[in-house]
Amino acid sequence: MLRQLILISLLVCSAPAWAALSLVQYGSAPGTSATITATLTGDLIIECGNRANNTAPSLPVGYMSIASGGANTQSALCAWKISPGGETATGTMTNAANVAYAVLRGYDLQSSAPIGCAPAVSNGSTTSLTYPTCSLTRTDGSSYLFAFGTATGATTTTPDTAPSGMTMISSTSQSSLALSTLAGATSGTISSPTIAPSTGHTGISFEVLGPSAVSGLGSNLVANVVTGVSGEPCTSPCVVTIPVPSSLANNFLNVSFKWSYSGTAPTISNVYCNSDTSHSTWTWTDFGKDVSDSSDNSGGADYYIAGAAAGCTSVNATFSQPLSVWTGHYMELRGVATSSAIDGAAGQATSGLPQVSPGSLTTTASGDVVYVTCTPVTNGIGTYNTESITGASGVTNLEASLTLSSGSEAFVLTNSGSITPYMNFQGFGGASANRAVCMALAIKTSPGSGTAPSRPHILQEALVVEEASTSNFQFTPINPGDALIFSGLSSQSAATQWTSISDTLGSTFATYNVANDPEWAIDCDAESGPDLITISGVPSGFGGYVIQEVSGLNNSSSTSCIDSKTGLAGAAGNGTPYTTAPSITPSNSNGLIEAFIQFGTGPAAAAPSPVGAVYAFPTYTGMTDGSTMTLGGGFAYFANNSTSAKAFTWTNANSSSWNASAIALLPAPSSGTVRHRAAVTGW
Repeated sequence: MLRQLILISLLVCSAPAWAALSLVQYGSAPGTSATITATLTGDLIIECGNRANNTAPSLPVGYMSIASGGANTQSALCAWKISPGGETATGTMTNAANVAYAVLRGYDLQSSAPIGCAPAVSNGSTTSLTYPTCSLTRTDGSSYLFAFGTATGATTTTPDTAPSGMTMISSTSQSSLALSTLAGATSGTISSPTIAPSTGHTGISFEVLGPSAVSGLGSNLVANVVTGVSGEPCTSPCVVTIPVPSSLANNFLNVSFKWSYSGTAPTISNVYCNSDTSHSTWTWTDFGKDVSDSSDNSGGADYYIAGAAAGCTSVNATFSQPLSVWTGHYMELRGVATSSAIDGAAGQATSGLPQVSPGSLTTTASGDVVYVTCTPVTNGIGTYNTESITGASGVTNLEASLTLSSGSEAFVLTNSGSITPYMNFQGFGGASANRAVCMALAIKTSPGSGTAPSRPHILQEALVVEEASTSNFQFTPINPGDALIFSGLSSQSAATQWTSISDTLGSTFATYNVANDPEWAIDCDAESGPDLITISGVPSGFGGYVIQEVSGLNNSSSTSCIDSKTGLAGAAGNGTPYTTAPSITPSNSNGLIEAFIQFGTGPAAAAPSPVGAVYAFPTYTGMTDGSTMTLGGGFAYFANNSTSAKAFTWTNANSSSWNASAIALLPAPSSGTVRHRAAVTGW
């Protein structure tokens, strides 16, 4: 008869103030996997399994091994994984007789892994199940200590006794699989419980690290934009443009590019912001500025401007050679140094997915903002689209699960010194041949410098492409009470672009379909944290979608930011530029207007009016109607300055018909209570 134990001790004394490790679910099941409650994006899954054989069960796909071993006709394996969200089962451990699992949040991923002390395995054949000592990496009460045990012996009808000081909190009879806690422990020594007569037993001990001394971006982040192009080459010389929300004076602007090519590796020149008169050319980072991976025909580069001029609405770059695929990530920060801003940088092409790193960097000042960006590149960027990138509590995911399989994150490091940031991608298995391009920057902070938004402002924007009838999108709203806006169109004209929309944050979406497509879903008062947005009932064909977090809107209810909406369906082409497509009249002169257009034939190239409107789709040399990023459509937003009608105009030389819709959004009231806003500074 197989008998197993899984035990966990929770170290609760003097937990750090910045976060806390928490156990959110646990359990066990006979067989090779277990059913679990749907996970959230970034959850840490621990899974252990046993087998009546000297060879341990197999490592599940997408998991990293913690430890495994066996002897005396008994073996065990423990492994970990960062969940992309929405998972309802653990991984499959082939040949396992039973599995046990635990799901945690608030762990540390700024160390090399969320696993602390060197995992250890013990084997024996006595009536005492011996667990190896685990010398805790952290003894401040921030970590969890796990012990998993398995044994062969007499059949019992009650669970085995836990080690001294540990209390069972979950178990099953017969198989005697259990999970227990030990409060206040500061060492990794686990006593050896007595078991029934045994012919063999295996024990594994390991630590899950609590959060490191990092905090979130808070009010440092002013804007975050993710964009890119997959499946359609940029011809030579390749000029790409990333539209961004209008920048504010004396802030720090950063743009990173990652790309795939065939033939000759490109060089980059003429990187600039369209209206930055103070800095005609962006600056290379100190080192790690240019990462090349010739084995995968890929590369990456990062540029920045410290103390930039106001009014940047696009970032442009010229590549010397054609690109097969490219992605760009733009970030604007306030409260950071306006000169000599870089306090360390790193970059490398590396193998070992699902966990990769840009390498180590050393900071000299406390409070640096650390920015990390990685892109898996084996077989070309865009091969995978199911990844999850996650960080520890306090780490903000800025880019995750996009069509181009690129991830970025940032956090504020409370101390100075050496750090090796990591990212974990899921959906790539664990093959060492899988490679990634990674870069990192440490940016010096300077409280009070730069400019905070004073009106409704697009804090984050992600442009994504999906093609399934049911699609999931990862996004991380930063401020509770901001509006969460999802809009998009399909390559197939249809009455609706989705039949239902929901997310793991419990958002109350109001869906507006005012002109067949494009369509809108809005929650004016959304929660913050890692989110998984699901849309169902999507028409066949590709769908191009925009996800936004907008700060400074009226959030007294889930629909309170909606001012007016309009649309025109099946309008006849009226020649380029296409006018009144559509026209919308706001009731407030300090709000925000957004417009979407679907052309019969693309691509759209710009939104010339209203004057000041930002065309928010990327453009690049050789762009055609087949672009899977824009699907021949256009997206634009406008900081409203009056209550007069605003007519959107679009340039497109190819189309003969279009559908268009627009939404006017209301700002937060100048007085009175706005829910959750205490979490945001600078408004």
